[in-house]
This record gives sequence, C-alpha cells and structure tokens, in this order.
Amino acid sequence: MVGRDHGIQSGFNCQLDLLCSHRATMEQLHAVLHSYNTLSALEPTWAAWTADLSPFDLAFTYTAVVSSAALFGGSFVYFILDYQPSLRKYKLQPTRLPTLGLYWKCLKLSVLNQVVLHGAVLAGLLYLWGHLATFSASAPLPVPTTILYELVLFVLVEDATFYWVHRALHWKKVYKYVHK
Repeated sequence: MVGRDHGIQSGFNCQLDLLCSHRATMEQLHAVLHSYNTLSALEPTWAAWTADLSPFDLAFTYTAVVSSAALFGGSFVYFILDYQPSLRKYKLQPTRLPTLGLYWKCLKLSVLNQVVLHGAVLAGLLYLWGHLATFSASAPLPVPTTILYELVLFVLVEDATFYWVHRALHWKKVYKYVHK
C-alpha cells in the first residue's frame, strides 16, 4: 500500500476500512460489529437436523449427547495426559499411577451414572417442565451474545446448585449412604 496515506493507521493491515477510518462514527462501528452477531448461515443446517424431532426429543437427545460428549471427551483428554511421562512431575502423586483396571472401573461407573442418574433426572425435568416451551428449535437462531449470556448464567447456576447439593450429601445422616 505504498503511496496511500493512512495517517495513524499506517503499518496496520486493516481489513475493514470503516473501522480504520478516523471518521467512523459510533453508529457505524456498532452496525459493523452487530452484523457479525448472527448465526443465520447455520439456520439451514439446524433446520435439517431438527426437522423430524419433537421438542421433547430435541431437548432430551441434544442435551444428553452434548453433556455426555463433554464428560467423556474431557475425561479422555485427562486419561491421555495421565500417561505422558513428561507431565508426571506436575501430578500431586507422581509415583502413584492408576491402573487400566481402575480406569475401566471408573468408566463403567461413569457410564452408569450418566445413563441412569442423569438420564432419569433429565427425563423427569423435561416431563415436569418441558411443556413450558422455554426454548425454540425454529429459526431464527439466537445471536451469539445471547448464547454467551445464557451459557455464563447456566454455568453459575449449575455450579451453585452442584455445590449446595454436594454439601447436603455430606450431612451426617446422609453421608454414609452416598459416599463409598
């Protein structure tokens, strides 16, 4: 870009001239940023995926699949990291390595908990409150800022709920029945 005067922005590779212009107003800046806050390109794919699903099936199936993928995917990453000799120095107990038998036992218990406990709770919640139509599977999809806001809110609520339920399970009268 030799020969063009870019003022303060010289030396920067700016793809959006509007944002680099010193004459850009806040309204123009807001309009450009707002244009990226959409998922409209994904709407045809989403419509194809969800065309034959009832709201209950959509909520149950997708929630179960996403939560299971997060649980077992994350666990698999840590399983692999546990067998990296170069990372053992960071372990709290570097000389104590879990056996494959212990991992297998843990996996079976995790699958049982995920299917029986989480599946039953999810099905029960959807049965009780699924008719409230708190979600919509139809287009238009929510904007990314809405998804981010709801994700942060969910993480906070889930973390607080987990803490208080776990604390309640440590009550003397209940502890001996739930912890092994």
